Amino acid sequence: MVKDDVLETLRQAIVEGKAEQAQKACAAALEADVDPVVILNEGMTKAMQIVGDKWDAKEYFLPDVLVSADAVKKGIEFLKPHLRVGEGGPAGTVVIGTVKGDIHSIGKNLVAMFLEVSGFEVYDLGEDVPAERFVEVAVEHHADIVGSSAFITSVAPEMTRIEELLKEAEVRHNIFTMVGGCVLDPAWAKKIGADAFGKDAMHAVQLAQAFMAKKKASA
Repeated sequence: MVKDDVLETLRQAIVEGKAEQAQKACAAALEADVDPVVILNEGMTKAMQIVGDKWDAKEYFLPDVLVSADAVKKGIEFLKPHLRVGEGGPAGTVVIGTVKGDIHSIGKNLVAMFLEVSGFEVYDLGEDVPAERFVEVAVEHHADIVGSSAFITSVAPEMTRIEELLKEAEVRHNIFTMVGGCVLDPAWAKKIGADAFGKDAMHAVQLAQAFMAKKKASA
């Protein structure tokens, strides 16, 4: 019951946008020997799903989402030292960001964090990122994966430009592209030529790991 209680406390703190309480809940969960990955998955991810549901239901507005995002950020900062991967090279290189015209970052930040703690080298470009920037950084760092996020339907076509520009740069064949966001679905990924749709942070990591395993096996 202790595990369930501390995770519920963490979820509640994030939903209510209480950053300090979120950090304290993370500390309590660690003291209760809850695995840090479980804290991320069962605590933070589920809390973000609740926040997303409230946004969709128009119970939450941008200020509410922003304070919840800050609570997540503080929780992640606290957890990060406990999630360090071991020595050795990265599992792969990822460029990630929220596309131009969109400032939402909660889901993207969680995906970036989950990828980092899974051993990937992550270049997080932030929010409102033009397609050209995704491609520039992907080429510069020889990225294996490019992930783009959108939470507003009107900006989703920017993802099509990422696909087009990666082809123009003659690197698309070497890069796995995945898209994510509550306004998207697998059909959208297929329509624009992306390789996959990540439904949540854990799924995005699984997709990235599967691609890298396949890439290394064929090398």
